[in-house]
Amino acid sequence: MREKVRVGDPGPEIPDPSDPSEPSEPSDPSDPSVPSDPGVPDSPAAPRAAPASGADSDAPG
Repeated sequence: MREKVRVGDPGPEIPDPSDPSEPSEPSDPSDPSVPSDPGVPDSPAAPRAAPASGADSDAPG
């Protein structure tokens, strides 16, 4: 059984939680690019809430 367990190699079934390239890892709540974070209120200072940005695809106009 030890032959299947390699030091430093968790395997594809066990993704490394410290691997930033792992898409299955939950988004960092402190990441400003995560607007869906309930811990961050929709403040006017948010870049996605700035109506002055015409390039914003979220803009109604």
